[in-house]
Amino acid sequence: MSRAEMINSSESEPNDFVVVLITAPQGRGNELGRALVERKLCACINVVRGIHSIYWWQGAVEEGDEELLICKTVLSRLEELKKVVKEIHPYEVPEVIALRIVDGLRAYLDWVRESVSS
Repeated sequence: MSRAEMINSSESEPNDFVVVLITAPQGRGNELGRALVERKLCACINVVRGIHSIYWWQGAVEEGDEELLICKTVLSRLEELKKVVKEIHPYEVPEVIALRIVDGLRAYLDWVRESVSS
């Protein structure tokens, strides 16, 4: 892959693209992912099954089986995405973590942007 095929977001589109990680109860990932894609908040969501989480909750260590949603979107859609997740997610405090994409294939990032455009 040549440099011309890559885009460095810090050069032309500073920190615009993000991957958002969301955990969901086992069996609920597809429902949540479809809702976010249908609302054009994400271009693509991968649902990874078989995640086992260990975490602190209300003063105790808890464990549970979950699914991980790996969501590709743009920073300008993040606030609305978080709002919708809070409305439709079954957890009281859902995990929503955004990581900036610093580089990627230009055609893919163009597709992400186009897919989440209103």
